[in-house]
Amino acid sequence: MDEEIEAFIDQEPQESPSNSDVEVFADDGDKERSESSNEDSKDAPPNPLKWSNTLSGINAEEFRHGPFRNLGDNARAKDFFNLFINDEFLDEIVRHSIAYACSKGDATFVTNRAEISAYLGLNILIGIHKLPQLAMYWDSDQFIGVEGFKKAIPKQRYTTLGKYFHLADPNTEDRADMLCKVHPLVTLLEQKFTEACTPSKNITVDKGLVKFNGRLSFKQYMPMKPDKFGIKVWLLTDADTYYVPRFQVYLGKNRTNNDLI
Repeated sequence: MDEEIEAFIDQEPQESPSNSDVEVFADDGDKERSESSNEDSKDAPPNPLKWSNTLSGINAEEFRHGPFRNLGDNARAKDFFNLFINDEFLDEIVRHSIAYACSKGDATFVTNRAEISAYLGLNILIGIHKLPQLAMYWDSDQFIGVEGFKKAIPKQRYTTLGKYFHLADPNTEDRADMLCKVHPLVTLLEQKFTEACTPSKNITVDKGLVKFNGRLSFKQYMPMKPDKFGIKVWLLTDADTYYVPRFQVYLGKNRTNNDLI
């Protein structure tokens, strides 16, 4: 009898050490996920970022600014000019000027890249070597006239080029655009200004005035400027070198120029 009781006790299930009546069974899926997560953690690279109570040095890339291209010591003034006004744009001026002359009834007018380049160069020199009247640059008096002007372009030809000089296609100008006459040049210059040089860390937004005494709907009066009347321009300026990588022409109150932002 005692042997039967002992055998019956051996067949009963052992009680759990906890006092709960609920038995917990492990899911096969949980086991698989646990094993896979353990494998992934083993294969994952160690995390290089760790919290620390001490400061360590930071390897930041050196800030570089200045011109992108070095033209060398033998560079000419035209080499710098070509950084901003390239031959492709000069060819566009040739086509647009001829088209404008034809629209005005002058089908005989022709020009080329070299002549347009010389015309622009003379206009830049006029801003440097100032005379009271335009005709004085071609004056026959050796003490008044400028010999370089006479050799570059004759006076009458200079006048004709100024009459038909055009930056935009006269057949596709958008009259709603207040800058339609100069928009191709403005767009090109802003692109080239950005590409030619990287400004320093010290930059500021300022306003400038381009002197203009003609009739213009967005001409501004700025009494604090040396030239009181002209075209107001917002400038992103390098405070160290005074270089202007970005600019925007001010068209007046409640008028935007989103293409140049």
